[in-house]
Amino acid sequence: MRLPIFSRSALFVIVSFGALAPVCAQNDLPHALSPSEIPLIRPYRDSRASNSRGITTPPSFPVRTMAEWEEIQSVVITWTSFPGILKQIVRHAKEECEVIIATGNSAQVISYLQGPDYGGPIDDLNGITFLNADFNSIWSRDYMAETIYANEVDSLYLLDWIYNRPRPDDDDLSDAVGAAKNIVVYSTTQAPYDLVHTGGNFMCDGAGTAFSSELVLDENGANGHYNQTVRNAAGVDAIMEQFMGIQQGRYIKMPALPYDGITISICT
Repeated sequence: MRLPIFSRSALFVIVSFGALAPVCAQNDLPHALSPSEIPLIRPYRDSRASNSRGITTPPSFPVRTMAEWEEIQSVVITWTSFPGILKQIVRHAKEECEVIIATGNSAQVISYLQGPDYGGPIDDLNGITFLNADFNSIWSRDYMAETIYANEVDSLYLLDWIYNRPRPDDDDLSDAVGAAKNIVVYSTTQAPYDLVHTGGNFMCDGAGTAFSSELVLDENGANGHYNQTVRNAAGVDAIMEQFMGIQQGRYIKMPALPYDGITISICT
């Protein structure tokens, strides 16, 4: 059994603080769409339609999507703003699994990790992997890939949707991670199998049941901004079953909470 790479749930604390575009470091990107990004929506949508990423047809084998709480082999973070918080996460997470740090300047990150601030130096860098890759923001819970398995827990793959923000480097980061780890990436990026989604709007029990808010229907319906294909609820469910093993009738969609357009409310 190969343990999954899983960045979304593990990085919930990180992605709750802010964002920094590594190419244009003076511009912080918020969690929501910024006004300056509105003109970028159509070019981004068109670029996704012409950008063939990974395997864009459904897996030919039975698929199981891992649950939020399953054991992991790697955590992916983007080294952006709030370096003190990132340092503390790296310090403790590397004792449990590999920490993959996406950055354009690994020497700078190492210098910070081994510096005196925020708990003192991390002298032992074992368990830390530096990935030279582009990204736009810190919100990796939303844009990084899901982990899927063939034959329950046999072969490990990544599954990536079209990100619902006009941030192409964020949308492509899963491919860089897959290439670095030699893991095949499936993607719902090409019609007729395109699907727009965000990790903050998805939870799975690991046994074929998943939960989202109705935002996933809006984003893939007639009023969606990023979708290439207009889908009704049955069409969304079909893609989720083909690529993720979410069984028909077990993809539960609930009204979005009034104060957060993507978050779902689950009571246990």
